[in-house]
Amino acid sequence: MTQAAWPVLPLKRHLLRNDGGFWGDEPVGENDTLVLRSTEQTAEGTWAISDPAWRHLPALRREVSRLRAGDLLVTKSSGSSLHLGKTTFVTADEESLRAGFSNFMQRLRTDEDLVTEFAWYAMRSRFVRDQIDLLSTTSTGLANLTASALGDLVIPVPTVSEQRMAVQFLDRETGEIDAFIRDQEELIGLLQEQRAATISHAVTKGLNPDAPRVQSGTAWGKIPAHWRPAPLKHVANLLAGFPFASEVFRHDLNSISLLRGINVGVGEIDWTERVGWPRDLSGGLSVYDLKDGDLVLGLDRPVISRGIRLARMCPSDLPALLLQRVARLRATDGALNTFLEYVLCGAEFRNYIEPLFTGVSVPHLSIDQLGAFVIPTPPRGEQSAISSYLESELQLIDASISDANAAVELSRERRSALISAAVTGKIDVREHVGV
Repeated sequence: MTQAAWPVLPLKRHLLRNDGGFWGDEPVGENDTLVLRSTEQTAEGTWAISDPAWRHLPALRREVSRLRAGDLLVTKSSGSSLHLGKTTFVTADEESLRAGFSNFMQRLRTDEDLVTEFAWYAMRSRFVRDQIDLLSTTSTGLANLTASALGDLVIPVPTVSEQRMAVQFLDRETGEIDAFIRDQEELIGLLQEQRAATISHAVTKGLNPDAPRVQSGTAWGKIPAHWRPAPLKHVANLLAGFPFASEVFRHDLNSISLLRGINVGVGEIDWTERVGWPRDLSGGLSVYDLKDGDLVLGLDRPVISRGIRLARMCPSDLPALLLQRVARLRATDGALNTFLEYVLCGAEFRNYIEPLFTGVSVPHLSIDQLGAFVIPTPPRGEQSAISSYLESELQLIDASISDANAAVELSRERRSALISAAVTGKIDVREHVGV
């Protein structure tokens, strides 16, 4: 079974439907329907439906867009190349929701000569993903796939029996890979919990288990008696960024980097989407200059699934200016930036800020709310000892997390290569399914 022996045809030759969805209007409480969104599709082509949206659609559109088992849904508009073209398979479980699908998705329904599961695997293959990259168009920062472009995708179409054998082979092989990935992701979760617990214990209890403790009167509970609780604004200089005018932004490397919220990740600065400010216009803005060791916190959605969007500036990040909706923290009054970083990356800070988000469209934290957070403050020498201890302990945990993440990434690459080989006939699956 080789690729050359299989006809390669435009997808539209085997489609009964190739139509977009509807977002509809706000629900009215009667004859509303669930509408699935592209955010409920994973990059791996599975569903992650936790809180589907209720919308109101006219009766005809409600019926036209209703999903049935065997439909394929494709994300046709996204700001990420990873998510553009991601494809999910509608099972009986999704059909039972009697749901429609949003206007950012396209429904494909195959004919009897193209097994839907085979088409689903083909859409996840490198063979098709490369075509998606070439056929997509870009507007307002989003990459888009039209119905015509999706129909023009070419895929191998062997006989139905060969397709079913390929699906059987891939179900088994990718199932084993996915089980390994789930195990590694569970391990990563446990290691992250261990990491958080190690930090929390050190910054609240200290390193001396015999030190007398007293109630702090805060979320930190009992702390060593010689520590003092203090609002963050009393131990750190806090600064919110400046509203630099976007029309003056530059993209050349001679400009000064502007640190935006999008650049602040969990424990890292990411300059992938960099904008700059002309050097000749930076006069009088020195107060917003960032320095090596400064802590920066994204004030827009400071909490994400991976943790707190808090990072430390390094020499390689400089020079840089602080843009609005990002806060700079610089330790004062005998405090250390490293100790503050450990305090703020913990569950106590997360539990404090999550109920405080304001703003309807973009929830954010204010600089005053940040400054009011009370932290336990040991003497400077003890802060240094705690920071050194945590640096040593976390190196081991972080190395294990890194190894597990590398194993996950390698497994995903193997799965992608396996799918691509099987749907293009480069693997003779008959040797693996007992034929």
